[in-house]
Amino acid sequence: MILIDDFLLLKKEAELQRLWKRNLSFQNNKVMEDVISIINDIKARGLEAVKEYSKKFDDYDLSMGLIVSEEEIISQAKLVPLDVSDALRYSAQRIRRYHEGVKVESFKYETDESESGFKWTPIENVGIYVPGGLSAYPSTILMTVVIADVAGVNNIYVCSKPNKGKINPYIASAILACNCKKVKVVKLSGIQAIASMALGLGIKKVDKIFGPGNDFVSIAKKQFFGEVAIDMMAGPSEILIVSDGKVNPSWIAWDFLSQAEHDKNAKTGLISTDIEFLKEVKAKVEEFALKVFNKHIIESSLQNSFFGFAPTLEDAISISNILAPEHLEIACENSEELFDRVQNAGTVFLGNLTCEPFGDYILGPSHVLPTSGSARYFSGINVYDFLKRVNFSKIKSKNALKKLLNASLIAEVEGFSAHKNAMLCRNE
Repeated sequence: MILIDDFLLLKKEAELQRLWKRNLSFQNNKVMEDVISIINDIKARGLEAVKEYSKKFDDYDLSMGLIVSEEEIISQAKLVPLDVSDALRYSAQRIRRYHEGVKVESFKYETDESESGFKWTPIENVGIYVPGGLSAYPSTILMTVVIADVAGVNNIYVCSKPNKGKINPYIASAILACNCKKVKVVKLSGIQAIASMALGLGIKKVDKIFGPGNDFVSIAKKQFFGEVAIDMMAGPSEILIVSDGKVNPSWIAWDFLSQAEHDKNAKTGLISTDIEFLKEVKAKVEEFALKVFNKHIIESSLQNSFFGFAPTLEDAISISNILAPEHLEIACENSEELFDRVQNAGTVFLGNLTCEPFGDYILGPSHVLPTSGSARYFSGINVYDFLKRVNFSKIKSKNALKKLLNASLIAEVEGFSAHKNAMLCRNE
């Protein structure tokens, strides 16, 4: 854990980056070798190999059924407490309304000679990976399936690990909460799930794969990139909190721990202009860490944490832009003014009441976000990630065509005579 006095010494960008040493999963050579070996086997033997890995890793016999029946989804969802299923439905409704509000507009540019532009079309088939064994994440269903449905995707495959042959009840309840008839739930997990979606084994081949997973899943997604599109390379969860110190330190301590409990490699940080506040939060973090369920995870992830002093809040935001965190909380009185200075972050939570966990479940924007500093060039997923642009152009008349024929000179320079002749012949 990097403490206040140490942080004062960090002046350069490279030193700041070392605060969160991000070891990407796909740099693990042993895991990479294992993933490639399994993928090559599946490519060679197809669905038969998938069945063997399903039995080995999921203890599930695919001859019992690959696609979850509607009856099983309904019966498993009935096992979920009513208040939880109500919460899932309410969150799904809010997420849907948010993404229905996103403007998706075609574009046309017109000159005297031609008109050009693009239209948006949905991706036809998408695959969504959702962890669903003993630890299930129904919120990931809401944050992906609902958005895909709003975008107009025709076929949505959700791969999730069966537990004793059945789909996880909370996953089933989340599927029903999405109110989407285009979803098929597949009893597959791990590398074999990614390979089946990418290669079309037992299900329709998908065009793009979304969703979080362990190192094996992340590397498998990377291996198939190019054959299919993927959402992003996801790493451990991250949160950076910037505070002016005018907020209850207990609140910020719980925010800090909310990301630390995700993963042993999670990254957490707090920057404040108030040193006494930093000390109070640090003490609260140490106190509360003893009370959480996943104490063994937090004990490890807190080794990646830091508490740092910045002379001004503007300096704190500058540091944040260098780190490009997945989640950024601006727990300050002038949070909206500071937000104007933010350039690199997956998603930003403004004000003292808006803690990150609300964003995980109910506020609207998807919680599938760029990690490991990739917020410098990636965004969190939204409707546009389930769409693609199709360009179009039209030359208006033969007189207009004549004005464009000097393009044939460029074709000649590049050595493409057929290009040149295809243009010139239309003027004959």
